[in-house]
Amino acid sequence: MDVRWHMKKLTRRAFVLGGRVARGLSPFATRDVHRAVRVLTYHVIGREPRNPFAVDSTSFATQVRWIAESGRALSLENFTAFLGGASDVPPGALLVTLDDGDVSLVEAAAPLLAAHGVPAVAFVPAGEVGTRPAGLRDRRVSWNELQAVSRAGISVGSHAWTHESLGGLSPAEIRTQGERSRKTLEDRLGVPVTAFAYPFGTRRDFNATTRQILHEVGYELLFTSQHGAVRVVSDPLALPRIKVEGGEGMWMFRGLARGGLDGWAMVDRTMWRLQASA
Repeated sequence: MDVRWHMKKLTRRAFVLGGRVARGLSPFATRDVHRAVRVLTYHVIGREPRNPFAVDSTSFATQVRWIAESGRALSLENFTAFLGGASDVPPGALLVTLDDGDVSLVEAAAPLLAAHGVPAVAFVPAGEVGTRPAGLRDRRVSWNELQAVSRAGISVGSHAWTHESLGGLSPAEIRTQGERSRKTLEDRLGVPVTAFAYPFGTRRDFNATTRQILHEVGYELLFTSQHGAVRVVSDPLALPRIKVEGGEGMWMFRGLARGGLDGWAMVDRTMWRLQASA
């Protein structure tokens, strides 16, 4: 595990450093920052050594403060307007998203986001709210906690009904996962839910069928875990995001926020080919 951890960290650092060099040499880099949004993905906010899905609270606070002070933060409403061509965005714009509905959403993330005035989107598996699924260290948020988060200004999106891959499900099962989650979230929170983030989000977890059905049941934005920047011409039903990991310094965060991990899309494609061939 330690070898794999360090190898991945070295590779991510190499991408960020390579991206910094490429931006320095590109005559289009300055113009691009005004036309692109990077969607950051977090999962757990808390200290869990060797867990890439966990970012400790101190690091998260520093990252959120930097986002606020650099004027990069977008709300889901701002992001949707940008995609529709109705609004411009600040240079290096960022949309913060938090997946899974881990209890750290209310215990750590929401207070820090509110303190710095940074909007965010929480993607929650509606059927697991208030439970502790097998294998998880902590529980999901409760409905009362999720209602408080929503009232505090964090947008809520669907992460399916249960946290499982949609890629291998039947059309009827996909429809249930999407429709039941959206309706339950809307009924319990009293807000429209039009954004969906695929559980896991690799290329084996979504396809043309999931895209069509999720759009039919009311979702206007579908987020994957594939890396890259979002531009006005991007497909709203196949949106990339950038994963923020634990165990990395602030220079890494600034680098990925500026596009240093956009090239990781190549790794995403390679992994998909390996999975498909297997």
